[in-house]
Amino acid sequence: MYDFIISEVNGSIANLSDANSTLYYGRFNQWAAHFLLAKMYLNAEVYTGTPRWDECIAECDQIINSGLY
Repeated sequence: MYDFIISEVNGSIANLSDANSTLYYGRFNQWAAHFLLAKMYLNAEVYTGTPRWDECIAECDQIINSGLY
């Protein structure tokens, strides 16, 4: 299930909106997808036995460096 979620989010992230405005309030966007990936990578050791800290940091950096949040 873990690998399926990671592959589906990575496969669809380019199709999601990158907008952050009241027009898109409550909609799942690229930044929500990056957050979901970060959360999955943060807990990867529990799910798979292999830590994925660097991937978690990279997803968080994308959100922080966007300047939107």
